[in-house]
Amino acid sequence: MENIIEVLKDKGGKVYIQTHDYPDFDALASAHGLYLFFKHFDIDAKIIYCGLLTDFVKNALEKLSGYILSSCKKCEKFSFPIITVDTTPFAGNITKLDAEYLGFIDHHIKYCRTKKNYVLKKCQKRGSNSTIVANLLFKYDIPIDKNSASILAIGLITDTLSFYRGITKDDLKVYYELFIRMDKNIVNYLTFNKIKLNDLHYYRNAIDSLKVIGKFGLVLLRNLEDKNSLGIMGDFFLSILEIEVTILVNYTKSATFISIRSENEKISAENLVKTILQGKGSGGGHTYMAAGACDGFLDINEIYDIISKYEREV
Repeated sequence: MENIIEVLKDKGGKVYIQTHDYPDFDALASAHGLYLFFKHFDIDAKIIYCGLLTDFVKNALEKLSGYILSSCKKCEKFSFPIITVDTTPFAGNITKLDAEYLGFIDHHIKYCRTKKNYVLKKCQKRGSNSTIVANLLFKYDIPIDKNSASILAIGLITDTLSFYRGITKDDLKVYYELFIRMDKNIVNYLTFNKIKLNDLHYYRNAIDSLKVIGKFGLVLLRNLEDKNSLGIMGDFFLSILEIEVTILVNYTKSATFISIRSENEKISAENLVKTILQGKGSGGGHTYMAAGACDGFLDINEIYDIISKYEREV
């Protein structure tokens, strides 16, 4: 990490921290932790993201952090370099901006392989990216205030579904250190309150659309603006006893978004989303959760065929 600090100071002492598009709590928490890291070394950092961010998440993070999160557009030009968190500069879930990318911190290890010689390449298999960044702060003895500990804990809890998926020993160690520093009331409020009254009609439509095919639950939605809500809904439907894999398909005017959750170790969410989007779009993630998108309207009959094939083979 000393190398990236030295390079950034040579380039003017400023850096942008970019999350994946439509960032979730883990991406934003990771960005905040890295913001603290750079601030400690007198590097002026600014967090940016592309895609929509729900007001609930945005307001909560801005209140706790004390700064304003900045949305970005592909056409924008940036004078200073970028570091990505919870993704890589070459991943399919990030809008590539007109700037110099110096590296990344990510926990999606399958997507970290690159021949390009980035200044920073930090990739570890952890339940959350917040764990990696928090450990970075601990390593360099960088103070973590109560609000920052709360932010990082929220990122860790939400990405591991309260320690039910993808958890590692390191995640548990980091959570203990954050637990003794965080505001427990704030963390509980923000991790348990994920939907608003205005979201309920989406849930009603989602329930009405649910089709159970063997152990799969297929849900169709239209024009859901908050892409993170797909994942939240996926976890909701996964709690149904008869369903082991949820596939949520959201049709918008210009694209189709897919979110998959799996609690069946024989059915990889990552492989499934790639199969559905093969030749049409891109997607990725983990064995237990994945997401992707393609331009235009994805034929639902093709998804039925893929589910049926999985049913026969598993």
